[in-house]
Order: sequence, then C-alpha cells, then structure tokens
Amino acid sequence: MKAEEIKPFIGKPVTDIHKRLVGRIIGYYANTRNEATSIELELVNGDFVNTPVNQIEVAGDTVYYIQPWELEAESLRKQFDLIIRRIKALDELRRNGDIDEAIYEELRRQHSSSVEELKEQREILLESLEERMRRLDNQIKELEIFLANSKMQHTSGEISDQAYKTAYEAVNNGLNRAISEKNHLRELVEFLKNAESTIQKPSLFREEERQTPIPIGKIPDVVYVKMREEVA
Repeated sequence: MKAEEIKPFIGKPVTDIHKRLVGRIIGYYANTRNEATSIELELVNGDFVNTPVNQIEVAGDTVYYIQPWELEAESLRKQFDLIIRRIKALDELRRNGDIDEAIYEELRRQHSSSVEELKEQREILLESLEERMRRLDNQIKELEIFLANSKMQHTSGEISDQAYKTAYEAVNNGLNRAISEKNHLRELVEFLKNAESTIQKPSLFREEERQTPIPIGKIPDVVYVKMREEVA
C-alpha cells in the first residue's frame, strides 16, 4: 500500500467489518519506496496501537480494521481450500492415467502431511474463535434482556418516548453488530471443522495411506504429469 493511499485518511475513523468504531488513523510509517509499512491508530478508549498494513483495508471512503484472528482464519481457510483442490486434481490425474503412480503417491503424501500441520494451527484458532462466540452469546443475551426491560419501563410510563427510542436504537445497532460477527465466526468455524473431513473421504485416501504415519512436509508448487502416448 502506497503512502499516498493512507494520507487522505489521517484523522478519519476506522471501523471493523461489523461497523463497530475502532478508532482513527493518526499517521503511518513508510519505507524508502514510500510504501506504508504500518499504521498508527488512536483507539476509542484513548490507547494507541501500531498495526501492520495488512490489518487495514480501504474500501472507497471507508477504512476497515481487520482483527488478527480474522487474518489467521482467512489464511487457514485459503490453505485448506488449496489443498482440497490440489488433492482432487491429483486424484483426477491418476484416474485418467495422466500421472505416474510413484509421483502421485509422493505428492499425495506431501499434501496430506500439510493437512496435519494445518490441523494443529486450526485447533488453537478454533479454541479462540469459540471463546469469542461464547462472549458474543452473553453480550446478545444481555442486550436482549436490557431491551425487554426498557420496553417494560416505557410501557409502564417510567421512561419517556425519547428515552426509549434512544435505548432501542443503541441496543438494536449493538445486536446487529454482535449477530453479524457471530454469523461470520460460525461460518469460519464450520468451514475449518469440515475442511479435514472433505480431504479424508475414503475416495481420496487409500486404506494403507490412512494407517501409515506421514512425515511433515510442504505443499509442493509443481505437479508433474506424463503425457498420453499418441495412438497411431
């Protein structure tokens, strides 16, 4: 991100993707190529934080702050998705006879070992995501109880129409933000939990492959194939 892209937003508010106010941009750091390397934020509670550029997203006139766990979840989602697509491609090449069996076995094992690495990262992330969902559930329940209490007070004449309207608008906005984040988290959690089962279907793994320990490896960047021989 070029520094020129950040300059117009200095002093402007920053929200998260669920429209909660995070703070405002007060400056940035840039390298010798005039690329912004980090952003200085003043948070709504008065604290200051220096955040990496990849946690800031500019969309039109709006600046969004991306939570670290959102970046990690999205990264894992993309890696799982890539492995799933590559394994399916390998199996298709094998069925069509377009890949040598020994090469297929090696690449299949490498991709499977990458799944094991991702599973360890996933479990740590899932624990934090589920804890966040529990906090959101408590927040939603608290807001719903408060809204019901405000309705009771308004109906009984204890608070004015304006006071009730103020409470209702604030609570309704808060509920929408909390529910939006909870739905977003639920989608991420469901995907991360189900990604492994998509890879480990019997149609993808041979029985001996599931029973044999697989050494840790990296996702290969290249898949070697053999060409069909032309029939005269």
